[in-house]
Amino acid sequence: MLGSNSSLSSFAPEDILAQQRVARQLTDFYIQKGFESVDIPTIVDMSLVSKANSKFTQNVFKLFDESGKTLALRTELTQPLAKMVANYHSKLTFPQKYFYDASVFRFKGSHTDSSKEIKQVGVEVFGKDAGDIDEELICLILDSLKELKIKEAKISITDTRIWQKIFEIYGAPNYSFEEELEKMMNSDSYKSTLASDKELSLAAKLYKALLERNIVRFRKLIKNQPDLQLFLSSNKIEDFEKLLEIDLSLLKRIDSLSDNVVFDPLQCPDLKLYTGLHFMLYAKGSGSMLALGGRYDTLCGQFGAEIPAIGFAFYVKELSNLVEKKVQRNKLRIAIAKGGLFDDAKEFLSKKSFKFADDKNRKLILEVASKLKSPFDEVEVLLVRGHDVPVYVEHGAADLGIVGLDVVLDSKTSNFLVKDLEYGHCRLSVCARKGLYKSVYDLPKQTRVATTFPNLTKEFFDLKGVSAEIINLYGSVELGPLTDLSDVIVDLVATGKTLKENDLEEVESFLDCSAYLIANKASFKLYSNEILEF
Repeated sequence: MLGSNSSLSSFAPEDILAQQRVARQLTDFYIQKGFESVDIPTIVDMSLVSKANSKFTQNVFKLFDESGKTLALRTELTQPLAKMVANYHSKLTFPQKYFYDASVFRFKGSHTDSSKEIKQVGVEVFGKDAGDIDEELICLILDSLKELKIKEAKISITDTRIWQKIFEIYGAPNYSFEEELEKMMNSDSYKSTLASDKELSLAAKLYKALLERNIVRFRKLIKNQPDLQLFLSSNKIEDFEKLLEIDLSLLKRIDSLSDNVVFDPLQCPDLKLYTGLHFMLYAKGSGSMLALGGRYDTLCGQFGAEIPAIGFAFYVKELSNLVEKKVQRNKLRIAIAKGGLFDDAKEFLSKKSFKFADDKNRKLILEVASKLKSPFDEVEVLLVRGHDVPVYVEHGAADLGIVGLDVVLDSKTSNFLVKDLEYGHCRLSVCARKGLYKSVYDLPKQTRVATTFPNLTKEFFDLKGVSAEIINLYGSVELGPLTDLSDVIVDLVATGKTLKENDLEEVESFLDCSAYLIANKASFKLYSNEILEF
């Protein structure tokens, strides 16, 4: 039997047993709390996929039945369960309280994680309106943490109505919230990092920026919007009630339940699925989200029965990794790219009161003295290859990273882009032999492109509608056109000196780059105030 998040190779037995222990501990606890076990179909109709969390709809394992009908392995557990409840609602007495211990299947988790099967333990409650049940489920998570002896954790909460109001005020004037959301999600501007977002309303731009965890972009968007500065300056629910003129009293009640529950105005729910309370769980010692949930009152209605609902799921692999971890790292880590950007990164950190030891050794982990308060009072710096910085950060081996924007975006990692450090300026460009092509539309029909940035390159040529074969190189990209390996290259250009010396020129530039401070998702959630001020 494969463990959760397994690829084609099996986990070691101790990993499987650890996950089974955690899953059994949680399910036994939910039985004690009056939840009933439910079995959810593994193979679902493709119509369910369109109702799933929007970020999973492109990552589906598809199958065909004997009649040729398209089916899929479930990407979510909530949708098939909601369909079952809706189908049998006339025979049920509400509320219905279920728990499950099952896996979902996705084509990819993230670009640096080839996981296919993701094991979850979760609960769902059908038939109770927003109110006491919302508090009850947050308390259930808090009690679950006690059962697992997890102490330093944070449940970040928000309400989707905040974003619905933002769309009402700052959205497209000729569309309802639902219409604009659907239009936006089907546009290149929403799907692509490189596509122009001029057609999007301010609300859509803000929403996209936070979905992409691009705090730099979000900060620029609200620069000339004094009211919206609140998102970065306050975490008081009352301030958002006043600004948006909505009742968030339930959110305030939940916020007061525990010091481990905090309101996060930068939290960005999937507005296609969630309708009210939305929450995420993070804990010290894990670089990943441990649980996700919220209210989805309209989902059952899509299957023919209007039934309010709320639920959450724990990610068992991540949870067991934390529970079984014998030693936790106490020092905050910053990963920095070796090479040309290191001196500037060191200067930036020095200005932030970090003091590097003045030694000439070849250590890859540097102890750095700091006069700052926690979490920056004890810091170590990792010296790694540039393209590895986002990977170290995404997987929690480092809390923060300093690396070029080009590397961050090409890595497709799910890190927060916190700050543009405004050094290391350059641009990502399509380059070719001098005088050969005036634009990318002059390129051969089956263009060969050599690059160190395969994902951004593919995205650029796809947007242009130009068919391109991407050849991934790790250095000396300029040799591509000179040796007939490729027709053109996509590479970083600063002064253009290297191009000139090799008889090459820029055909088109498509991304301005500089060094960025990035943050792990969990670290940002746990220390957001400190990191935003960093």
